[in-house]
Amino acid sequence: MPSRYIIDTSVLFQHPQILSRAGNRKLVIPRAVMEELSHRGKGSKWADIAELVASSIPTGVKIADAPENLKNDLIQSDRNAQRLSGADFDIARIAIAYAEEQGIDTPCVVTNDKALAYFLSSRNIKSITGSEFIGESKGDSLNKDIEDKAEKVVSSQRRYIFISFVLGVLASAAGNIVYSNIDLLVCSDVMDASAPKLAVLCQA
Repeated sequence: MPSRYIIDTSVLFQHPQILSRAGNRKLVIPRAVMEELSHRGKGSKWADIAELVASSIPTGVKIADAPENLKNDLIQSDRNAQRLSGADFDIARIAIAYAEEQGIDTPCVVTNDKALAYFLSSRNIKSITGSEFIGESKGDSLNKDIEDKAEKVVSSQRRYIFISFVLGVLASAAGNIVYSNIDLLVCSDVMDASAPKLAVLCQA
């Protein structure tokens, strides 16, 4: 079993309860992921995830910087590497560093990003999805406090999605009503514009 699990941004967003497994598995969050979460702004669902990660650090979650130098560095001309984002580059570099220092079986990247997973496979580094990690860790003891906080974050995300959906439906309905009555609205505007002229004619 891998001894280091490097968590991607997408997984933190979709499965924040993963952080409650830190007591059993060594979870690593790249600093680039934290920066990505923080740049989204306070009061957002992204900020909620960043706060959850910060509260998980005392339980064993590690924030890691990408190494400056690697023996087997990412090559810019590598087509697989060109598909990676800035944060993905750091995730890959951290995974490669663990593999070089502690063995190829040490790191496992938990990601839902297919491009990142494909690149890692080209370097013989294991990756799994967030759902697969949850399945593998079912028997682990959980940190109840972090689990409860993660559930609140998930509930908040669901409310946000629901409200966004409702507002989208209302906006679409309003647009359809306007479009369906466009002729009536145009005629009304024309009548309003013609009213002063008709009044002048009547006075004459």
